[in-house]
Amino acid sequence: MNIHDKVTFIRSLACLSGTIEAGSYTKAAQFLKMDQPAISRHVKKLENLLSTKLLSQTSRGMTPTHEGKEINKYAKKFDALFYELQNYSLDKHCISGRIRISITDGIGIYLMPHLVEFQNIYPKVCIEIISTHNETDLKGRKSDIAISYQYPANDDSLVLKQYERKFGLFASKSYIKKFGMPKDINDLLDNHYICNRQEYLDNWNEWKELYAKAKHIAASFDSSNLLIQATNNGLGISIQPLNFGKVQNNWIYLDMGITLSHPCWVVSHYDDRETEKIKVMLNYIHNIMTNI
Repeated sequence: MNIHDKVTFIRSLACLSGTIEAGSYTKAAQFLKMDQPAISRHVKKLENLLSTKLLSQTSRGMTPTHEGKEINKYAKKFDALFYELQNYSLDKHCISGRIRISITDGIGIYLMPHLVEFQNIYPKVCIEIISTHNETDLKGRKSDIAISYQYPANDDSLVLKQYERKFGLFASKSYIKKFGMPKDINDLLDNHYICNRQEYLDNWNEWKELYAKAKHIAASFDSSNLLIQATNNGLGISIQPLNFGKVQNNWIYLDMGITLSHPCWVVSHYDDRETEKIKVMLNYIHNIMTNI
């Protein structure tokens, strides 16, 4: 639908809604400041476009059919949107200040491209990232928001939402070119090099048991960032978040029946929930976390 068709469609919706509200084409013409024949033509165009009757002539004037009432609901949504736009306040939406986010480096790596997008929308907000190893104690007010793989301690913070992250096996293209694709789990454990993040052994018993059987451990890290770098450079095969790994051009997903998941939580102070900058950031994080 081109711009001319869109404008015509919106005008037709307005004519339909105005006629329903006024009860006749004549009164609608006075209200909308249009000619009566023009209003009638626009309603007819809308009826032809939708292949249905929207208005009926009765003793009480022009009354909407069932379909007309339903279509009028969409016209009301346009009215509400136009009202919001007309009353938009730049000062109200000009959010500024500092937001401190406590986060593990693993989630931080995934969020970073999205934080760039957030900064483009809210250029007056300074985002301070505090890298942690699952520490989410907000009592000291060292951070405004925390994202963690560990359930937060009972303090004055609020668990806003629990999310689930899925993980799988990945290797770089250079590694696969050198060592080949693992044929199955046994081939993986017997003939391939494994890179690991130490916490993964505590997170998943399944992975812990497989790791214990692996004959070639290339390296073990306490940092997701270092594990990513090791995978990039072809040091070995590793466990990585699915949605992160599948968008890496240099990586290959090894679909070998290993499906792992782990919960993570977004936490904030009770009394910060209605602070505009915190509320906006929490909504933004929620939209990201629902896709990981």
